[in-house]
Amino acid sequence: DFSRRLTPPQQQRVLDGIFSSGGDGEARPLWPHNLQLLVNEVSRWLSYDQAVDGSALMAVGDPTRLLEALFDRLERDHSPVLVAHVIGLLSLAKEGLSIVEMEDLLSSIDDVLLDCFAWWTPAIPRFPPLLLTRLLNDMGPLLGQREAQNGAALLTWEYEEYRVV
Repeated sequence: DFSRRLTPPQQQRVLDGIFSSGGDGEARPLWPHNLQLLVNEVSRWLSYDQAVDGSALMAVGDPTRLLEALFDRLERDHSPVLVAHVIGLLSLAKEGLSIVEMEDLLSSIDDVLLDCFAWWTPAIPRFPPLLLTRLLNDMGPLLGQREAQNGAALLTWEYEEYRVV
């Protein structure tokens, strides 16, 4: 939505954060491939959002803290259990995972199913694909896609740095 505007303090925080100083006083530019993450997070800010510790607003100048703030938001918006398991599965899969493989793996993890079906237990406990679709959609800029030897689309981290955060 191009009608949204940052407040002056938010604008200054973004500009200061893009080229912030490390502890040694040397300029430390933001990773170029994280600029898209920054734009995605900034577009979610509300006019009354403040720069507090742990928020994306404070993490602007630090790529690692920006990713951690993004993961924290994903946990708030979806579920800490689901986000932790999806991040773990993507990080462990060397070549990536198809969406069907991820659904199968999530369906086999009791903690995920208990978290997902807290108020109701279906006859056949299977992880709901819509929950995974919503989470993967929110993780969009973090994810890359590769083609398996059989032609199947595999999800993986877009950049190796994301695997180790």
